[in-house]
Amino acid sequence: MWSLTMTGMAVLVFAADPAASQVKFLSGSGRAVSGTVIVMEDPAGRVINLQLAGLKGPSEGVRCPSADRSLPDWDCGTGARLALASAIAGEILECRLHDGPGEEPVPAECLVQTRNLHHWLLATGWAVLTAEWRGRRPEWDAAELVARRSKAMLWAGADE
Repeated sequence: MWSLTMTGMAVLVFAADPAASQVKFLSGSGRAVSGTVIVMEDPAGRVINLQLAGLKGPSEGVRCPSADRSLPDWDCGTGARLALASAIAGEILECRLHDGPGEEPVPAECLVQTRNLHHWLLATGWAVLTAEWRGRRPEWDAAELVARRSKAMLWAGADE
């Protein structure tokens, strides 16, 4: 488990283990630009786009079917962005970055306080796992399954 707590400023920490030299930590406030991408600033003031690793969600303007077929489709891309924005508003994010800063958006895993954003987005149905991440984190697979079975958000109009 990793954790950093720095209030009000971004902190970028390089891993001390040479084998993990590509793993870094970034702590600070962020802004949701989609349902799975967060923008933060590093300590030097550079803007970094973070892609929540292993998650995908609908783009802004994508329409999803409603659970009640008599209702119109809804803008699930905007809904996903607003859900993530609400979850991180006024909070300090603690993100573990994967791969080097040369890749944008940088894949990352993020916490808000003790809440894992990946688990929350999957469990509430605002995001789905990418094929390459299925099975890597059993708790994420389980969270997605709960959302799918309960037809939460993105799963609302899905046929089983």
